[in-house]
Amino acid sequence: MATIGSYESNEQPSAKDDGPGAPLMINMSPDEMENLTGESKEGDQMVRFDDHGNAIKEPGQASMFSSIMNLSNTILGAGILGLPHAFASSGYVLGSAFLVFFACTSTFGLHLLADVSVRRHAVTRDASFYNVAQAAFSKGALVIDVAVAIKCFGVSTAYLIVIGDLLPPAMKAMGLSGLALDRRLVITILQFAIIAPLCTLRRLDGLRFTSTMSILFVTFTSIVLLTFSADKDLDVSDRGSTEHVVFNYGTLTNLPVFIFGYTCQQNIFSISNDLKHLTMPRMNAIIGTSISTGLITYLVIAISGYYVFGDAVKANVLNNYPSHPLITTARLMMSLLVTFGYPLQCFPSRYSILSIIKNVLGPPQDARMENRRWMIVTLCFCILSWFIAMIIKDLGKVLAVVGATGSTTISYILPGYTYFKLQREWTLKKGFALALFILGVITIPCTLTFIFLE
Repeated sequence: MATIGSYESNEQPSAKDDGPGAPLMINMSPDEMENLTGESKEGDQMVRFDDHGNAIKEPGQASMFSSIMNLSNTILGAGILGLPHAFASSGYVLGSAFLVFFACTSTFGLHLLADVSVRRHAVTRDASFYNVAQAAFSKGALVIDVAVAIKCFGVSTAYLIVIGDLLPPAMKAMGLSGLALDRRLVITILQFAIIAPLCTLRRLDGLRFTSTMSILFVTFTSIVLLTFSADKDLDVSDRGSTEHVVFNYGTLTNLPVFIFGYTCQQNIFSISNDLKHLTMPRMNAIIGTSISTGLITYLVIAISGYYVFGDAVKANVLNNYPSHPLITTARLMMSLLVTFGYPLQCFPSRYSILSIIKNVLGPPQDARMENRRWMIVTLCFCILSWFIAMIIKDLGKVLAVVGATGSTTISYILPGYTYFKLQREWTLKKGFALALFILGVITIPCTLTFIFLE
């Protein structure tokens, strides 16, 4: 029987865990283990959730394919439409370099979180931002929940803004008029008829089919924009100039948009908890495939949009294109993309909010109270993001602020500091983890300053 930290496990350590990077500190008491794996005290059938708000079932149910689809769909969200505008402030070369650099930093951050999840939570399958952060810096763990909640809420709000940008013009091109073109009405109907019901699903793996459809939507949109960039006869009224390298005030202001584009760390623990045969090679394959998919897609859309419209490109590139059946279809598909992506942001945000409530008010007394909290948080999340989307239309500003704060925190600061704190022995990876943490700490105040002084 192997002893792990302060509790014993029947799982024998494997030979591959004997390397210099293996020893991680584990601070989990027997009582905490009992609370994680035991039945409710009253013996009733309390509905229990994992650390992203999903109902707990036997671990190891999700396939590699569904995991890649869900993580890729989390990456390919509203930020994809703002990248051509970010290129207008950096140019072809610098913009492409930013995409590659932040793809690498995000991959490394995901790898660090997956490493901690596999080493510490492979048996219990209870990995979460709160659990991991609490082990690294217990007094600041609640701050991480706040960051995750705010970041995912901001992304969800951006998704609704995208719907309001894209659907009315698409409906107009289809010959509809009147209320069908009302931005607020369109957002309201989609939010409460489709999105809210999807948010009530109990498991993230239940969204694997919508995630697969979303990837197909992004692929179609990428092909359409690439096709239009090759059309020499495209009638464009507002075509600006393009540059290979641009570095000015706007470059730093739009830097968070590149960071935002790869932020999917909020769902990495849910994926590791659900994954069948959880190992680091399998997690690395999921992370690498998903980030690579995002990078290739981003390069295609960013370069295509910037090539056509130059520095006149708007915060939502599809708003630049004239009426055309392919553009109308792309608008419809991107609207569906963010519609299906909204629940992927609601899941981790909801659990973070529930975790905050649990720390403030105490754990629920019974199954009824737990379910009531879960439903109230879900409804409040959907209603509040809907309300903000009713009054805010600037997608670029939302992406920049969310990218500078929440995205940087959960993409760089948390992964870097957590691994650096938990890894006892000094290794090269520990050094890079510290560098990732420092990058995040520097990025937040600098980018926020440029955003609000713009």
